[in-house]
Amino acid sequence: MEFGLFCSAQANNDAFGPETGQGFAGQGFRDYLDFNVEAEALGFRSSFLVEHHFTGWNQVSSTLMLLTALAMRTTRLRLGSAVMVLPWHNPVLLAEQAATLDLISGGRFDFGIGKGYRHSEFNGFQIVPEEAQARCYAGGSNSWRDTRSSHSRGFLAHQGLRHRKAGLRL
Repeated sequence: MEFGLFCSAQANNDAFGPETGQGFAGQGFRDYLDFNVEAEALGFRSSFLVEHHFTGWNQVSSTLMLLTALAMRTTRLRLGSAVMVLPWHNPVLLAEQAATLDLISGGRFDFGIGKGYRHSEFNGFQIVPEEAQARCYAGGSNSWRDTRSSHSRGFLAHQGLRHRKAGLRL
């Protein structure tokens, strides 16, 4: 049996008073990284990180960036997104960022995607929640796999050359 983690993080760690010097901006993210480094040392197999916006609490608005930082500090721990919400992202840019993380991590990235569910987050991006399904399908088009294409459908348009890593499954 193998064990993994399902995590969130927050920018600040308010559990410590200012006198400890541990409540400064970004400390919660550093704690998340240290926690996962220790988890790898203890034999955990994976760590999946959430994406949330406009909540203020346990908010990870740059999931792939934080996972990239974790990739630089670990060697065996599989890293995953749980989940990247397609309607809130340009899918071509997101695919490129995910591929970069996969390359940096040596192929340890598991790319979890979804359509989202929190109305407050959709409102923050000024996206009607009822459009989530259509935006998700537009983002999941063959444009993720083509190396050269022009595409225009609904919410997504792009044109040009993109690079691909052999064996990368998106």
